[in-house]
Amino acid sequence: MAEFRLEAIAVLVLLLPGFLAAALEERLSVHREQSDLDRIIKALLYSFVTYVVFTAAARSFPVALRAEQIGTETSYRVEADALHLALLAGIALVLAAGVSFAINYDLPGRFFFRIRLSNRSWRDTIWSDVFHSFGGVVQIQLSDGRSVVGWLKYFSDRSTESSFFLERAAWVGADLSLVPIDGPGIFLTKESGICSVSFLNWEQKEGSPKVVTDNESFVRWQAATVNHLGYAVNLFLSFATASLGFCLLLVKDKDFALGFWGRSFLDLSILLLIFSLSMGVWCTINRLSDFRKTAAIARDTRNLRRDGVSEQDINRTLQGRRAETTRLGKRTWGLFRLQIATFGCGSLLLIIAFAITYHSKLF
Repeated sequence: MAEFRLEAIAVLVLLLPGFLAAALEERLSVHREQSDLDRIIKALLYSFVTYVVFTAAARSFPVALRAEQIGTETSYRVEADALHLALLAGIALVLAAGVSFAINYDLPGRFFFRIRLSNRSWRDTIWSDVFHSFGGVVQIQLSDGRSVVGWLKYFSDRSTESSFFLERAAWVGADLSLVPIDGPGIFLTKESGICSVSFLNWEQKEGSPKVVTDNESFVRWQAATVNHLGYAVNLFLSFATASLGFCLLLVKDKDFALGFWGRSFLDLSILLLIFSLSMGVWCTINRLSDFRKTAAIARDTRNLRRDGVSEQDINRTLQGRRAETTRLGKRTWGLFRLQIATFGCGSLLLIIAFAITYHSKLF
């Protein structure tokens, strides 16, 4: 019985990283309802990938079950280093965060769509596809004939819940006039009888309240934001390139003798810096695509107005393209934040690896 208990403890320790990664991924991304068997299978897959990464980096296995023969009795014990377990947990957390990011932004679905192997999204439902791709102002039609307009702030994860919170909301009157709701917003649940959700352009909706702004000041600061964003992306690209070059120089240095933990932190640092470089390049390409599409929309708007096309027809014609540039803009900021985060983590791990290797000289 004692042998069984020790072996069970060893198996539990082996599976914990996978369950940790699976639990974190379920919190960071939206999934359809899963059975207990589905969750166990996913946790086992995460455990397998986690141990593959650990073994590739450390050239060893973190947990062992030792048996010692003492006279006529056999003694069993589980050997697990605390730092090894901490590294396993770190790998599991990074793995879960990466998978969640890919699912939330539908990266696998877009990749397989581009190479013409699939025509479907990797998100579970069209509900997730729509509300992760569009936002802004929506008009919600209720089953009793009423409708409400507002800025979409929160929405439920699944269509079965169909709940929304709208900021700066207003009821739409019979004459299409808006009756503002006094307060931060309105929360609609499925008991409200939600029939449809329309995505609108607030400034171009007839009867919407006018937003008083200093347009000249807005344009000036918007241009400054765009320019400084480009500088920041290029700055962190340069930092990541220089840090990666420094890592490679350390690897080539024969006097730079790395222990287990120094090598592990340096390997993770190199991976994160490469990821930061990739995010920076992707962010730059995404911004260029956004600028090109925005310029094309401005040109087509001018041409349509010159041809005498009404504003309503222009908005209807360019609505899809404007929504696409909005998505590109949101993606740019997401990639930029990810670029900074991965560069910061990679630099920190590089400093830790350097400190571990030269701690006797530094301290």
